[in-house]
Amino acid sequence: MADSDRSLQPVAIRPAATVLVVRDGEAGLEVLMQRRHPTMVFASGNHVFPGGRVDDADGEGEAAYVAAAVRECREEAGLTVDAADLVWMAHWITPRGEPRRFDTRFFLAVAPEGQDAFHDGEEAVATEWVRPEHGLAHWKAREWTMMPPTVVCLRQLSEHATGASAL
Repeated sequence: MADSDRSLQPVAIRPAATVLVVRDGEAGLEVLMQRRHPTMVFASGNHVFPGGRVDDADGEGEAAYVAAAVRECREEAGLTVDAADLVWMAHWITPRGEPRRFDTRFFLAVAPEGQDAFHDGEEAVATEWVRPEHGLAHWKAREWTMMPPTVVCLRQLSEHATGASAL
């Protein structure tokens, strides 16, 4: 089958959830970003927010997206966010023609007090708090690779000086 024929084949759309964890830094609002391992099948080497697919154990419907957001934040970044503190931010579906497609809910949460973020070394190889405008500057300079939803979310966050304002 030719590559052009493959792009016409339907690809299952998997549910996923992502969390933009923010905090008030010395110079203003910061967001937690991670760099995906370069060997990952999806978004290899990209700078992303913690997140991943919804598992069967997460339940069904919209509650499953929230459960996945909490779980993925804990697994990928070591942060325990409360489901009640998640604020819906965006909804993106990977376009047709992509080899992997996701129906992703983006949530916003303030970083839990007294917890340190980390990366697992398997899915993510770097973790850092960045000012949204600095993340965008790295992307514009082609120093970081990011998917369009990540860029749009950073642009939206760059309009805010504090976590309270972003929420």
